[in-house]
Amino acid sequence: MGDTVFRTIVEPKAASHAIGHNEPIFLIGSCFADSVGERLQLGLIPSYSNPYGTAYNPTSVCQQLLRIINNVSCTADELIYNAGLWHSKYAHSKQSEVDCDAVKRNIDEATHRARQILADAQMLIVTFGTAWTYKLIATGETVANCHKLPSANFERVMLSVDDIVGQWTDAIDKLRAFNPKLHIVFTVSPIRHLKDSAHGNQLSKATLLLAIDKLVAAKAVEYFPAYEIMMDDLRDYRFYADDMTHPSDVAVGYIFDRFCDTFFNEQTRSYIAEATKLSMAVGHRPMKIDERYKLFVDKTIEFMSSIRKKYGIGENNFVFANVARRLCEIETSLTHNG
Repeated sequence: MGDTVFRTIVEPKAASHAIGHNEPIFLIGSCFADSVGERLQLGLIPSYSNPYGTAYNPTSVCQQLLRIINNVSCTADELIYNAGLWHSKYAHSKQSEVDCDAVKRNIDEATHRARQILADAQMLIVTFGTAWTYKLIATGETVANCHKLPSANFERVMLSVDDIVGQWTDAIDKLRAFNPKLHIVFTVSPIRHLKDSAHGNQLSKATLLLAIDKLVAAKAVEYFPAYEIMMDDLRDYRFYADDMTHPSDVAVGYIFDRFCDTFFNEQTRSYIAEATKLSMAVGHRPMKIDERYKLFVDKTIEFMSSIRKKYGIGENNFVFANVARRLCEIETSLTHNG
C-alpha cells in the first residue's frame, strides 16, 4: 500500500516554446481566462484578458479576435436596448451604458488597446467555456451575451465539432498573418455549465475537446488540460467554490502552477514568485501610518529595485512602471503626512 497514489496526476504535454517574463500574453474567452489573467498580472507578467468581457462560446470568441485584428469599429447596428441600457451583441454587459455613444466609445477603445497588445503578444490563450450558443431569431446572429432579453428572442444551438474547426482554422491563419510570432494555446474551462444540465454540459465539453484536438493536429496549436486537471487531478468538491460550479481559489492556484510549469522557464517561474510578493506588498493597506509602515515601504522599494536588477527589467517595462508609480505615490503621501 505504501506505493499507492490515491489520485490521478494529469501531466500536461511539454510546451513547444517557453515564455519569458518580458513577453506579453493575451487571454480571451470564459471567466477562467480572467482568473488566470489576474494571477499573471499579480506576477507582473505583461498580460491582457477579455477586452470586451467574458465570452463563453467559440463563435463569439472568434468574432472578438477577428474584430481586434481587423480593427472593426462599433456601429449602431450591433447595439440593442434593454432595461434602460445599451448593449453590444458581441460583448459582455460590462461594456453596457445608458448612452449608446458611450458603448461605442468603450468598445472602440478596448479594440484599439487589445490590437496593440495582441500585435506584440508572444502567446494567445483561448479558453472555451461551452459549445452552446444563442442566436437572435430575427437576424440569425450568434450573441456573446443575451443581456437579459426575453428568451423568446433567441434560438439555443449547440455548435458542432466541424462548426468550431471551420471557424477557427480560418481564424488561426488570420491571427498568424497578423502576428507571426504568436503561440496559440487552447484550453477548455473547468467551470461547469449546469444551466445546460449535467448531461448537456458533458456533451458541450466533449464537443469542445474534440474540436480542439482536431485543431491541434491540423494547425500546430497547443492544448493545456485545465479541464482534465480539475476533473481528474482535483476530483473533489472541496476544490470548488460555494456555487459548486467554479473552481476554488486553491484549485485555480494549482492549475495556474501547472500552467507555469508547462509554459514558463525556471527563471520566469522564479520571477513570478518574487513579483507576486512585490505586488501584494504594494497592495498592502496598514491599519495606521507609523514608523513600522514607513520602514515597510522603504524595504518594498528596495525589493522592487532588486527584482529589476536580478531579472533585467528595463525602465520601459510598463508593468513595472505602474508598480514604481504606485510606490512613488505612497512614498509622497508619507512625506506629506510627516
